[in-house]
Amino acid sequence: MLRSLVGSEMCIRDRYQRRVRGRKTVSEMAAAWEKTAEEAKTDLESHKESLHSICDTLREEVRSGFTALREQLDAREKHLLEMVDEAEEKEKAGTLTARQESVDKCCEQLKAKTAEMKDLLAQGVFNNIAAITSEIQESEGELKALRSDIGELQIKVDAQLPTQHAKDAIERVEITAKDGTPGVWFSGNTRPASRPAAGNFTHNSMMQSGGEPMSALSTPIRSRIMPPTGSPSPAPRAIYINGLPHDTSEADLREVLGEFGEIDMVNSRHIASGGFAFVFYTTNEAAARALEKPRITIKGKMVNVLAKKQIVTSPSGTTIA
Repeated sequence: MLRSLVGSEMCIRDRYQRRVRGRKTVSEMAAAWEKTAEEAKTDLESHKESLHSICDTLREEVRSGFTALREQLDAREKHLLEMVDEAEEKEKAGTLTARQESVDKCCEQLKAKTAEMKDLLAQGVFNNIAAITSEIQESEGELKALRSDIGELQIKVDAQLPTQHAKDAIERVEITAKDGTPGVWFSGNTRPASRPAAGNFTHNSMMQSGGEPMSALSTPIRSRIMPPTGSPSPAPRAIYINGLPHDTSEADLREVLGEFGEIDMVNSRHIASGGFAFVFYTTNEAAARALEKPRITIKGKMVNVLAKKQIVTSPSGTTIA
């Protein structure tokens, strides 16, 4: 009886200990996957920020590219208008001005001879009236010939402005991959078997080999600088500044950071909402000089100067540029 009681007690104790150990194991498992899930969410947020930053940079490049095209078009328009003005003045001088001078000369001669005849008639002198009359008739005939020539004159121009080829060229302006394939491509996308003709890139041509369309949001954006593997590497020529006063302007950034070298572009869109910005120099050396001072003062506030990370690798191996 005593042995039976002792055995039962030991069995109950053993079951209790196993249950406690089981509960501990479940708790540890839950803590582990919750931590993993939190890390995954953090990584996703980081990727979203990086993707948005890179797309912002791409948007700025599109805008700056079209601004340059507009400036080029404006300059070309000015040049062509000046060409038209110059041609007008040249034609006026060669065709109209000479005739105008001939008409004016005839009119002056006729006025002079008419005045001379009036004076002679007023004086009662008639000796030279016939000769003056002949000269007036001769000048009048010359004036009538000029009038006829001017009346028959036709101003025509052989000139046109063929803009269709330029319009076609604008239609062919594309965001492309390095191999020339139009579109914003992602690191995990399958390219079309044959490259579509420029200007004819449609949704149907953006198909994977299995027939499924490739989503522009399915994988991270393709970078112009994308090593296949590796840890994050700084983007050349670029720096990242955070901790900025929310009223900081692009001019403020250029004034302070311009001392390190010539600035190519400033992405200041996130200053008001997030207090950070990206500055792109024209050379790597300028960016390196800026990074030598990790703490600088802008508008009376100390801010951080960091290397802009262009490559972010997730635990799954997906790369965002």
